[in-house]
Amino acid sequence: MKMFAFGAVVGALICFAVLRVTAPPVMQTAAPAQLPAGSIGPVNIEPEQRESCPNVRPVSRVEPAKALEKTATSVRAESQASSSEPAFVKQRCISIENLSEEDTRALASRAYQLQQQRERAKKEAEPKDASWAYSTEMLIRQHIESHLPADRYTTLKIDCRTTFCELQMTGTGAEARDIADRLAKEIVRQPWSDIAQKGGGGGSNGDDWHIEVEWYRPRTDSERKLWFGMRDQR
Repeated sequence: MKMFAFGAVVGALICFAVLRVTAPPVMQTAAPAQLPAGSIGPVNIEPEQRESCPNVRPVSRVEPAKALEKTATSVRAESQASSSEPAFVKQRCISIENLSEEDTRALASRAYQLQQQRERAKKEAEPKDASWAYSTEMLIRQHIESHLPADRYTTLKIDCRTTFCELQMTGTGAEARDIADRLAKEIVRQPWSDIAQKGGGGGSNGDDWHIEVEWYRPRTDSERKLWFGMRDQR
């Protein structure tokens, strides 16, 4: 009987030892490691900044400007940062009245860029009125090529859609540019023309030059009266 009790105790000890060795280790909860400098992570906002800027939220990457509430510091950092690297800035909360001259220029430049992008996207999405666009492009090209020899300019691009036409032209020599400018202005007064000039511009780099002209095509009687009235006053 004693031998049987002794064997039972030894067996229990052996089973306990086996379970202790084979049991998986218990994971200990470790404190989160700090992010290395320059890594992507939330930006901490000081308590006093939260009080003065209740609508400011932590950010890790400068987002595109959507409203004037975005600080000029973020706008400048976004324009200077590489497109492949995240930009990190110190958030500021300032009113419009406290904007510096540098901040104002940065915001105005960004707003102009966004406006140009929206206008370009809208133009590129506009369909081509085949019954009008191709014939108008041909008439504009014939008017320019008949008065300016091909060796006086480098490129001539004309694109008409449904409500507008655009001309882009490059060349060399001041005389050729003056002729190109004059011919572009004459387009609106040609007998076949049903467009009014909306805008234009250009520039030069040494002897090389480029010009850009945009015409608008009025579609209703009220639009024709407005646009052709402005054209006749010039």
